[in-house]
Amino acid sequence: MPPSRVLEEDYGIANMTARVAVRVLRDEGLVHTVHGLGTFVTNPLPVARAATADAGRTHMPTEEYAELLRRIDQITDVQDALLRLFEQAARLAEQPAAQGTAPEASPVPRRPSAAASR
Repeated sequence: MPPSRVLEEDYGIANMTARVAVRVLRDEGLVHTVHGLGTFVTNPLPVARAATADAGRTHMPTEEYAELLRRIDQITDVQDALLRLFEQAARLAEQPAAQGTAPEASPVPRRPSAAASR
């Protein structure tokens, strides 16, 4: 990872802002700093090799990781459904007002009351 001076120049931010950002990343366990060498990105997902047919693929061996993937898939499905609804609403909003209005409802005839028929 570039030093804070480079981040400062590249992104037009204060050096203190760059240093605080790196510290936050370090506190989150996403980077580690070696004095005199620099800051390096850590591998947050330990790699495990399966002894099955998919031995070439790497995966996280924990059940928590599998649960996170399931939740991400669920959130993605909900997001996709919402986007489709928003697109449909936008198409409906673009239609001319005359097409969007329902025909005027005709009144429903009322039955004569029992008192009126006597």
